[in-house]
Amino acid sequence: MKSAAMALVTLLALAVTIESASASDPACQLRRYSSLDVNLDHGYPLIPVTAQQRDAWIVFDTTAVVPLIYERYVHDYTSSTRKLASDSPGIHIGRFNVRELGIIDDLRLGTARFRKGEFAIYEEEATERSELPEVDGKPIIGRMSLTFFANSDVEIDLARHKINLYEATHCPDGAVVYWTNHYSEIPLKKGALGTYYFPMELDGRRVEATLTTTSQFSTLTTDVSRKLYDFDETSAGIEHRRTRGGTLSHYRSMSISTDSLHVSNTDILLMHSSVDCLLGKSAEGAAIHEACYGGEAPLQLGLPVIKKLHLYFATHDNKLYFTSAGDDQTNSPATGSSAPASAPAQRP
Repeated sequence: MKSAAMALVTLLALAVTIESASASDPACQLRRYSSLDVNLDHGYPLIPVTAQQRDAWIVFDTTAVVPLIYERYVHDYTSSTRKLASDSPGIHIGRFNVRELGIIDDLRLGTARFRKGEFAIYEEEATERSELPEVDGKPIIGRMSLTFFANSDVEIDLARHKINLYEATHCPDGAVVYWTNHYSEIPLKKGALGTYYFPMELDGRRVEATLTTTSQFSTLTTDVSRKLYDFDETSAGIEHRRTRGGTLSHYRSMSISTDSLHVSNTDILLMHSSVDCLLGKSAEGAAIHEACYGGEAPLQLGLPVIKKLHLYFATHDNKLYFTSAGDDQTNSPATGSSAPASAPAQRP
C-alpha cells in the first residue's frame, strides 16, 4: 500500500511539463527561468500564480507532499478533474484522503509557464477557510510543494522576498552559489513521500532536518531531545507557554550551526514523535526517524529560521547550499541570469 502511494506522489511530481527551447550549457551557467516576489505579510509565504488566465496566490509550502488546490476554487482555476483509480490508496493530508485531482492546463509562475499541472483537490476545514483571506483582491487557491519543482533548482531567499527557479544542472561544487564565496554544503535527501531533508547541527549534535515554511515554530521531537541532549518537556530549563487556546507548549533555546553559519537563541518547540517512528542514525551520523513514513526529520526549521537563511536546492546533484541571509555580495547570477520566456523542458 505504501509503495503504491509513493508511486502516486512521484507521478504527481513529474506530471507537469514546462515549456522552453533552452538547452543545457556545458560551462555550467545558471539559467534562471523565473523570479517570484514573495508576500510574507500573512504569516506564510505567498507567491503569485496565474491559473487558467486567472490571477491568484498560492502558499509556498515546503512540507507539502504534492501541490494542492482547495476544492472551492476547482471550478474557476482548473480546466478539468481526474478521479484516482478505485484501487489507489489516495493521498492522505491530515484526516482528509484525496481521491481526485484538478488539472491546470495553463499555469504561470512569473515568466514560467507549466502545462498539465496536476493538483490534489483538498477540502479545507472551517478554521482553514477563515485563515485564508483574499490578498489584494486575489484569492489564495492552494499550496505549492517543493516536489512540484523536482526537475528544477530552487533558490529561496525570503529575506529579500524572493524565490527563483533555475534549469537543473550538474555544476562543480558550489558553482551555483553566485551571491558569496563562503557557504555551507550538505547532502539533500528525499523521504518516503518525496519531501526533502538534510543534516544540521543543533547544539553541537547532528540531526536530520527539514524546512517548514508554513510554521512560525521550529520543532524537535522529544525522543531525540532525550537521547542526544538528556531533556524533555518536563526537564529544568524548559520554558512553558500557554497559547490563546489554552494549550501548554514547551520550548528550549538552542543553536543551529555549520562550518559557515551560526543561528543562536532559536526557540525550539518540543513535540512527541509518532509511535511508528524508530530513532536511528543516518549515513552522515545524524539522528533520523526510521520506519517513519514521510517523517524522517526529527528537526523542523520554521519560518523565522528560514528567513535568516539564503538557500539553493540543487535537486539533480542532491545538494543543499546555504548561507546566512546577510552574506549576499551580489543580487543576481554572474552568468545566464536573463530569464527565458518560458521554463526549460523537463523529462520524468
